[in-house]
Amino acid sequence: RATGAISGVLGLRLTNEEGSGELFVDVRDVSGSDPAVFAVNNGVSDSFIRVRDLLSGAIGLRLVNTDTAGDATIIARNVNAGSEGISVANSGLGGTSVTVEGTVTAGGTGVSVYNDASAQAISVWTQGAVQGGHSGVTVSHDGSGSVEVRADGMVAGLGGNGVHVGADQSMIWTTLRVFGSTITVRSFTIV
Repeated sequence: RATGAISGVLGLRLTNEEGSGELFVDVRDVSGSDPAVFAVNNGVSDSFIRVRDLLSGAIGLRLVNTDTAGDATIIARNVNAGSEGISVANSGLGGTSVTVEGTVTAGGTGVSVYNDASAQAISVWTQGAVQGGHSGVTVSHDGSGSVEVRADGMVAGLGGNGVHVGADQSMIWTTLRVFGSTITVRSFTIV
């Protein structure tokens, strides 16, 4: 469990050991090299990370849920990163939820979410502007359950896609809500 303001060359590094409970992080004003916040959940419960005001020359926030972990939940506000703003890899047994309350600016991808075959649904909600030098939001879903991407603010990929969703399962329903318009598609890839 980590709370408060953190600064340093390495930022914040957290690892939940095998068999442990919830991974809980609530921090603000974090700066570090790569990434500013890095968390790995090897436990048997959920990951919850809330961050505000992250600054990194590379990755702002990176969360890895391993195969015994549960849900992955991230709430972020104001992330500025040289490569990826927010990066989530969920190989656990639960779903993934990412909410961006403020802005994310990144040199590569603003928000990147990957669910492995054992993981459940994905939800990404951007309330503020998300801009990536390559892509704004990228979602890759090999798990079961639906994918929902809701963009209430601008999402821009300067060198690629604003929003890219790829799903390995043919029965995945993808819902995109962009500025009040809703599109629901059953598809492998939406670009």
